[in-house]
Amino acid sequence: MNAPLQVDAIIQRHATDAAFYWSQCDGASRSPILTAERLQHFRYLLQAHLEGLQIAGEAGWKAAFKAFERWKGPSETFVCAWLALGEADGAKFKAIWPLVAEQPERMLRGVISALAQIGDEPAARCIGRWGLSTGFPVLQVAALRAAAHRSELGATTLQDLFALGQTSPDSHVQAASCRLARRLAGPAVVPSLTALLDTANYVVRAEAAIALLQHGNASAWQPLSKALQSRAATLPSLTGWQQSQAMHSLSRWVNYAGLHSTRNNTALLALRDSLPDRLALQLALYHGAANWLPWVRDHTNAGPHARYAGWVWQCLTGIDLEAHHLCLTPESNDLQEGDPQDVGLPLPAAARLPEALPLPQDVAVLLGQPVSPARLQQIIATAPCALAHLATLHQEFEA
Repeated sequence: MNAPLQVDAIIQRHATDAAFYWSQCDGASRSPILTAERLQHFRYLLQAHLEGLQIAGEAGWKAAFKAFERWKGPSETFVCAWLALGEADGAKFKAIWPLVAEQPERMLRGVISALAQIGDEPAARCIGRWGLSTGFPVLQVAALRAAAHRSELGATTLQDLFALGQTSPDSHVQAASCRLARRLAGPAVVPSLTALLDTANYVVRAEAAIALLQHGNASAWQPLSKALQSRAATLPSLTGWQQSQAMHSLSRWVNYAGLHSTRNNTALLALRDSLPDRLALQLALYHGAANWLPWVRDHTNAGPHARYAGWVWQCLTGIDLEAHHLCLTPESNDLQEGDPQDVGLPLPAAARLPEALPLPQDVAVLLGQPVSPARLQQIIATAPCALAHLATLHQEFEA
């Protein structure tokens, strides 16, 4: 039988498109436009392109590795890692490892995602080998982060990974181990996390605090708030990829700070004022702060985050800007510069937004109503990904 015909251009397209669709899926939880249906379509296309590379064999690997060497981004890393980690001998992963080890802050996310998505057997093998080995902290971080997303791993394995990570001298490993804590129970978990609140590293403090909040320890909110402010204070000194990574971690921490803050928390106002505008608006949304609507409305007037502020206002009030003619004309909209990630959102007509609305002030609100289990389920099923992600975190908090 003749070997199947391989067309180099198609194989290269598989490598390029797999990286693209991974990036779309990876950022879905932050997208106010992408729908669940569209995300599922992207996931289908991602899997199809990965399988195309896999079927192409060595030619598929070479195409993926060529893109990886050229761009050195997390999406290209994901594609190569997905192809490599399924092989028991580890030869292909050793080919990408030197570059990943040089720039883990940029590339490790792709390895973590691949490890979270490959088959159960290779995932268990890699997580067990990397997670319980202290000689390679970068790989240990990847194993710990991926383990938090692998439902087939048993409680004993997770407990062993957590315990070893908590005592690691490497702050990145400690922080990664904290992300496992939401899946663990037992008398040693909370004391171990509490001890990390005194560490000098604010990333470790933040992750330990989030884990404690997930275990119902409300007193961990203050350490999280302080870690957030410490991290935010470093932003002016960062540029490029480092600044992007800092914003990524801050965004995650803000979600939990908003969700887990009590009503009428005066410290929350101080935290809001210490954050960049976009993160402060995100804090308002995740807190469900109807009493902050005049402040949100002020941010719809101008600036690079006016569109995002309008979307936050809409999510809190349940009033659709376009349906109620509360946005500028398309011509005016197109002339306004803004954050690239807000492309597609309408530009609010700030002067036409109501100054006051009869919304409850003492509970979290979402789409104009108090948060409730039924409402959250409806949002998860129908809302764009960013709002569905918020509702999912609300469900976890309420549970």
